[in-house]
Amino acid sequence: QYRFRFEGVTAGTVPLRTIARPSYACLLNWFTLPLTDGVYNVSVEALVGGQWSGYCGPVCPVTIVSAPSAFAGRDLEVVSNSAMQVWPNPVRDGQVRLLIEGLTDETQRVSVEVFDLFGKRVMATQQDNSGEVFNTVLDLDGFATGIYVINVTVNEQVYLQRISVL
Repeated sequence: QYRFRFEGVTAGTVPLRTIARPSYACLLNWFTLPLTDGVYNVSVEALVGGQWSGYCGPVCPVTIVSAPSAFAGRDLEVVSNSAMQVWPNPVRDGQVRLLIEGLTDETQRVSVEVFDLFGKRVMATQQDNSGEVFNTVLDLDGFATGIYVINVTVNEQVYLQRISVL
């Protein structure tokens, strides 16, 4: 067990937040209770022999600049209201299907990108499509267990959907 204590140092930051994790890695979540931009002093403690003890020194300064670049300039509310259908979710067998219906252009240039929660692009592909429906299968075999964001751009329309890979 590990406990991460984020204490906001600059004006406008979250004053205090403690996040408990079973691992020494603390992935920050940009969807639920995200930290605001600013500088934080982070104390990390480990549960050893039933007692909490300092782990990485007294304080580690961390600067949050903005949400990962995958989301820059985009409204994250689109993630939960997306017209894109993604299944199965969670992904267990390494394949996920994407379906977007109601496309109005006769032909479309479709860009599909997958980002991890650090904002790193881990997959990208481009395809041409015609008609009112875009239907494809993404091969995620070899992806580490975790949360990813699928970003599909059809001409100028952006669709975002969060997926979980098990």
